[in-house]
Order: sequence, then C-alpha cells, then structure tokens
Amino acid sequence: MKIVYIAGKISDKNIGEQMGHRERAKRIAAKLAIVGIPFFCPHTHTADFGFLQTNKFWYDLDFEFLKICDSILLLDNWKDSAGSIAEYEYSKKHKKKIFYSLEEVIKYYKKYEKKSK
Repeated sequence: MKIVYIAGKISDKNIGEQMGHRERAKRIAAKLAIVGIPFFCPHTHTADFGFLQTNKFWYDLDFEFLKICDSILLLDNWKDSAGSIAEYEYSKKHKKKIFYSLEEVIKYYKKYEKKSK
C-alpha cells in the first residue's frame, strides 16, 4: 500500500493560527480519504494530546511514519515550518515522490491504481 505523508506547519504562537493549520491539513486528509488514497497526517494524529510530551518526541514519532510513507504532500505553508522543511529534505534524500498540491497526488495515485490492476 502506498501512503502519502501530509507535511505542513502545525504549531504557532497564536492558537487561532494553530487551529487553522490543523483544519487545513484535516480538510486535505479528508479529501484523500474520500478518493481512497491512504495517508498519514501528523496534524490530526496527536492534535488533542501534544502537550503530553516534548516537541522532539512528536517530531521523532512523525519521522518514523514518514519513513514508511512512499510520498509526501507539502501543504502551502510548509516552508514556514522547520519540521516540514526537515521532512522535505528527508523525502528528497530518500527519493520519495514529492507533491505540492492535492490535485497532483490524486492524479498520480489514480494513474498508479490503474497500473496496479
């Protein structure tokens, strides 16, 4: 199974902005689910209990998920996040497919799906 990792800014000093980052990622994740594309979304994975551990703990955990994903979808705010930049660099180094839009992901996976059948 091919899995897309969703990368983008999560944290923010402004709680309203932080909630906005989470909601944008959640909408993208929902759209992937609707069309049947497997994904991992760190924005929603630990959204309600991130305070239980250090940021390093969560970054390390997210990287373990990134390692098993085949591709990465960079949200529009990814360059504003040191974590997302590191995820991009890792993906580039390990030759993962890199997407910059939801449309690119859907087009690629639908094409892949046809080849698999």
